[in-house]
Amino acid sequence: MTRDKTTEQRPDTLHYIHASGGWGSLRGIEHILLDQKPTFRALRTLFRQNKPGGHMCTSCAWTKPPEPHPFEFCENGAKATIWDLTSKRCTPDFFAEKTVSELRTWSDHDLEEAGRLTHPMRYNPQTDHYEACTWDQAFSAIGAKLRELEPRSTVFYTSGKAALETAYLFQLFARLYGHNNLPDSSNMCHETTSVGLKKVTGSSVGACVFSDFDHCDLILFFGQNTGSNSPSFLHKLQETVERGGRIITFNPLRETGLLEFVNPQRPTQMTVMPATPLSEIYLQVRPGGDIAALAGLCKHLFELEHSQGGIIDWAFVREHTNGTQELEAVLRELDWEEIEHTLSTNPKVRWDDWTGDYSLIRNLFELSYPEKFKDFNKRLFTPGGFYRGNAARERLWKTESGKAECTAPDVLSALGKMPEGDEVTLITLRSNDQFNTTIYGFRDRLRGLEGSRHILLINPDEMARRGLQEGQVVALKSTVEDGVKRSVSGLKVTAYDLPDTCVGAYYSGSKPFGTVELPRPSFQDACIQGSTSSDRHIVRRPI
Repeated sequence: MTRDKTTEQRPDTLHYIHASGGWGSLRGIEHILLDQKPTFRALRTLFRQNKPGGHMCTSCAWTKPPEPHPFEFCENGAKATIWDLTSKRCTPDFFAEKTVSELRTWSDHDLEEAGRLTHPMRYNPQTDHYEACTWDQAFSAIGAKLRELEPRSTVFYTSGKAALETAYLFQLFARLYGHNNLPDSSNMCHETTSVGLKKVTGSSVGACVFSDFDHCDLILFFGQNTGSNSPSFLHKLQETVERGGRIITFNPLRETGLLEFVNPQRPTQMTVMPATPLSEIYLQVRPGGDIAALAGLCKHLFELEHSQGGIIDWAFVREHTNGTQELEAVLRELDWEEIEHTLSTNPKVRWDDWTGDYSLIRNLFELSYPEKFKDFNKRLFTPGGFYRGNAARERLWKTESGKAECTAPDVLSALGKMPEGDEVTLITLRSNDQFNTTIYGFRDRLRGLEGSRHILLINPDEMARRGLQEGQVVALKSTVEDGVKRSVSGLKVTAYDLPDTCVGAYYSGSKPFGTVELPRPSFQDACIQGSTSSDRHIVRRPI
């Protein structure tokens, strides 16, 4: 089989044959509408979504554009809103009929399909049922338990979908109680940047604002699936390509959302005009290979500078960065063959007032962060959103050196080492019908996958080397010696376009385990230090 891996899909594996967006996205919205049967009020919320004075999408927190489209929501934003505002209700009668032991056998999707809770529920271990209680009873029991505990021994967890005002009061309550152990489901996505960027730029978030993409000439993507994670961004990528900008992607999977796009809000493109190509080059690096890719880019720039000159803006580098010489020295010693192989204030506590009026909570933001949230309520519905400011964007580097820190890699793979022999690396995925652990359905449309989520993706060549057959059922088993046994069984081998020595499985079904037990004796893990979930960074070695 011959193909240009930078532009072409492997034809002998499952994949989505259409562009992202287009009629497929409309059918995806139609499917969730028929399933959840939203009320008229829910639909009205959807049509005001991401518009001035309207509802901010809870899916990817997309900015409200200053000049909104008639429909300012994407497929996944519509799914999130409709799912949250479902007309289905889960009453105490449901829990009277179902024991907790039985419910433990249900999938996440089926549990959520039961609908939204209508009452506080408390578990009764004698009957193995959840039973309804009043809010006063619930808060009284929670308060009594918290008074028994040492505050620092507790963890206050919340969903990443919690609204801004809700999350603020939650963290305030935790700090007044006596701790700041406040993880949420967003940690997996953002903790590496909040730690890593803070060290090198002095800011825990990226320095770009939305309008920057109107002027950039080149966008480099590293491991971001726009089609499922932030589909609204596809419009900006389309505009970038149409004005002559270029997009290069580094990612193990060929994601449709970074290949081509049909704009559902352009009638001509929905009917007669071709899809817009997005990524000019698509490089399927191995998991963890982004370090090597960036090292190679920087190494090549230094080489061009020395051979041609005029490539690097040295005035900018000297004024705004630190460690460039050390970086160049390390990169100079790297071998190209090795690179290619690796590829605050505590306000008076007024809970009842605050929960009854979110504008009062936003006033607390201004008290806590006066520089960033001055006149928060007045600016809340500014068309296009309001800019909180970012020192790194103004080239004010809040680092020890006072400049942006150039860091030289001490490894070429985020795994710490490349797989050897029978080792494989697991990457965990979420589908197009999923938000974090919420499963809307079983159609991963943009990857051409449909049906059971209990599958193990692996490329055909790797299947042949390991003696596996399409449809064969295998188990995932962790042998990390940490005193916890982790395993997931019943995963069906599925051929997919992936790099060698890696496999893929859906999150959260793959969350409990580490290593992959194919038809081999057993496997041992080598975990890599990092802030995101370890199941994305595990090497398996047969022993």
